[in-house]
Amino acid sequence: MKFSNKDLYSLLFTELAPNQARCNTCQKVYKSGNGYTKQVYRLLKRHPDYQELAVAAYRKGNRFGLTLPDQRTSDVFRWIEWCVMDRMPVSFCERPLVRKNAKMEPISGATLLKYIDLLYTYVPDDIALKIPEKFGLAVNDVLANEETLLAKIHALMKHLSTIKCRAVLRKVTPLAPAVRNATRWSSVFSMVDHYTKPHRALQPMDHATISTHGIALFMLSERETAQATELLSTLYDFQEVTKALQDLTLTLIRVRRAFDWVSRQ
Repeated sequence: MKFSNKDLYSLLFTELAPNQARCNTCQKVYKSGNGYTKQVYRLLKRHPDYQELAVAAYRKGNRFGLTLPDQRTSDVFRWIEWCVMDRMPVSFCERPLVRKNAKMEPISGATLLKYIDLLYTYVPDDIALKIPEKFGLAVNDVLANEETLLAKIHALMKHLSTIKCRAVLRKVTPLAPAVRNATRWSSVFSMVDHYTKPHRALQPMDHATISTHGIALFMLSERETAQATELLSTLYDFQEVTKALQDLTLTLIRVRRAFDWVSRQ
């Protein structure tokens, strides 16, 4: 295990003042200047086994009471972090360019996979708390920027669901209005889909009918209607993934590919 002069100073000395430090081994107080060369020289002169002392102090913990991992453990964790966060295959660690440019000690793909599996056995509950139970929760995050538009469509659909408005709507289209359900993301798809289709039927309605039933107060502008049509194409992609997730023969790799496809869209 290799330590820099700064590491040796942190492990084997306790700083008492800006220019004063005490050796943790012999309890002798030394004056310190700029840098750590003098302290390392004193260790070499008075404690020839300072490397072993540093390793012991490193594994035992520092003065803050924190247990520090050894270099190999740190390297394995960094390999896992790289693989998981960048969604790399475990075999990437064996690529020549990766080994050439990575500062960590080399590791095989089989070993990396073993440690990933071992790490998972310790944190399944934490992962379960952070991952949404349903696909719809992830979709809600994506649709957060469209909340104003969705709220307007929901208000219009709710108004069209009243008895008087339903009677008027049936005269121009057989489609019934659909409102959003907070517990089912698919209701968002149905609501936007049902808006874009009846919208064409609402346009030729006479002004008196729209005003009498208060529909004009909830009508969206042409620009908002264009946004709703564009949003519907995105919701179609989510709807296809939702249907695919209900397939009993679905494999984990197909789930990952489906999510990657949605992310790219």
